Amino acid sequence: MASSKFGSFFKKVWKDPLIHFLLLGGLLFAMFYLNGGAVANRDKGIHLSLAAQQHLADLFEITWQRAPTKDELSNLIAEQIKEEIYYREALALGLDENDTIVRRRLRQKLEFMHEDLSGNAEPNEVQLRHFFNTHLDRYKTDRVISFEQVLISTQTVHGTSDVATQALRALASGVSAGKISRSSLLPVSMRLETGRAISNVFGSDFLVGITEIGPGEWRGPIYSSFGSHLVKITLDQPSRPLSFANARTNVTTDFIRDRREAAAIRYYQDLRSQYRITVEKQP
Repeated sequence: MASSKFGSFFKKVWKDPLIHFLLLGGLLFAMFYLNGGAVANRDKGIHLSLAAQQHLADLFEITWQRAPTKDELSNLIAEQIKEEIYYREALALGLDENDTIVRRRLRQKLEFMHEDLSGNAEPNEVQLRHFFNTHLDRYKTDRVISFEQVLISTQTVHGTSDVATQALRALASGVSAGKISRSSLLPVSMRLETGRAISNVFGSDFLVGITEIGPGEWRGPIYSSFGSHLVKITLDQPSRPLSFANARTNVTTDFIRDRREAAAIRYYQDLRSQYRITVEKQP
């Protein structure tokens, strides 16, 4: 009889939401304790040095082009303290774990730190000249082209040869290009432009097409995403190799960048070699 009454009492208590709340609280407290000690045992000290306060003032001045007032500096300090408190509490709750944004930001900070440590030394003359001689293909003037163009059709298919033939005859007989060209917002000519600039306007297919014809007469059709064109090259100045003196600035930039990239690869390979990595595969 007593056993039956106890069982009935236990079932009634177990259904009480307050009991569930207390049990959950106890589990959370146990997790915090095992995760590095009870909350009461964590370091609660926050010290904001004069240097840190000056850093806050400097950041304010960079943004607003003036020094902060006394009240503004007090607000900056209060916000910094608030951020530090929230940061510590978030860490204590493990909110940084398995967070993609946090993980990526930490990776970036580590990469930036390593880049700063590995790429600060200024290269000497011997290193730069050796790098320049090893990568001569990087250091050339751009090919420069001047041309005129006529849009004869908005069709982009290779079926406008008859239209192109008629237009070429008209141009050869003295008809002005403006009377033959269809209306468009495209420039009728470009002067002393690089391949990149031409491609940005007309597209890569057009650039390939005009680089295969020489200066002189009207040629075509040349195709682009806008349609079919006739083109007359008026200047085609090929690229030329730069001297070391003229390329020195770019050589220095490229040398430092390549050195940092190589150091980053070595750094990662060294770190990776210290881990045992297994990637589970599909059965």
